[in-house]
Amino acid sequence: MKKLLTIILVVVMAAAMVSCADDGVIVWDYMNLDSPVYPSIPMLIEWSNEIYERTNGRFRINIRVGGELPFTTSEYIEVVSNGLVEMAGAMITAVSPSLRAASLPSLPFMITDEASFHAVMGVLNPYIDAELAEWGVFNAMTLFHPYQEIYGIGPVPSSYRDLAGLRLRTTGAQQARFWHEVGLIPTPIDAAEVSSALNTRIIEGVTAASMAVDLNRWYESLEWVYVCNQMFIPVYVVVNNAAWNRLPADIQEVFKEVTAEFIATYPQRIIEAHHRSLAHMEANGIVFIQASEEDRQALRNIAVPLWREFAIANNAQSALAEIERVLNIPQ
Repeated sequence: MKKLLTIILVVVMAAAMVSCADDGVIVWDYMNLDSPVYPSIPMLIEWSNEIYERTNGRFRINIRVGGELPFTTSEYIEVVSNGLVEMAGAMITAVSPSLRAASLPSLPFMITDEASFHAVMGVLNPYIDAELAEWGVFNAMTLFHPYQEIYGIGPVPSSYRDLAGLRLRTTGAQQARFWHEVGLIPTPIDAAEVSSALNTRIIEGVTAASMAVDLNRWYESLEWVYVCNQMFIPVYVVVNNAAWNRLPADIQEVFKEVTAEFIATYPQRIIEAHHRSLAHMEANGIVFIQASEEDRQALRNIAVPLWREFAIANNAQSALAEIERVLNIPQ
């Protein structure tokens, strides 16, 4: 892998030398896993354009969407660390093996809404900074994919117990472990194959954000959604330290100012997009089943021992203890 990355680095650096020789304009790439139609992409383009304008055209950040660059999502931190790309949106369920305490939000039923997102991130920010520093990168901002739910076909569940035996496409190893514990059958399927896998009953459900189900039109092959607020998935926007240090101080200040403004409005905007997707799917016949408070609590009770097991394996017990305290988890 390191030899391959070195070869790619030479190619990318050669290309960068050409692209940056544009009347002195500094050009960065921001690697993102989302498709061009995902709501976060237009938002990031607005953010990039604002930076470009406020630096009087001296600094341009190209938003590279999923599949545009030849790297897998699990490699994002390593790729930025090696300077192949200046920055990337590293989804925690994909990059958790690269981190320790900072990977805790990959666990289901830890971050279940915006309030718990802010509470957990408030605990983890020092851990995130320290662990990313080992890679020679830093976290410019933390975004999220909201409200991962269970979408399925077949008999409509009235409780999480009715999901037992469902062949489910999950996101990340920790989701797979959790839903296996609940009694489902995690089944690895590439996103591009979800619709055909549903139509042929290779899988009978997906756990995903509403916007992914909506914009990929997976709802055309689905019948219902079990709304249990399984998790928000954080995205660490990692930046290469060396690239950052090469920026002039005034450009760094503009970057920080525009990013702070972006972070202030992102949660509301992305959650509004989530609700638009829910409304569109409901209009297209998806049946909504709201999990009872008792079911949500029972699912969290299944999750917490898995949190603790994960924390021991990743030397993250102190961080988890702080998280459990702010979430009021019984000891």
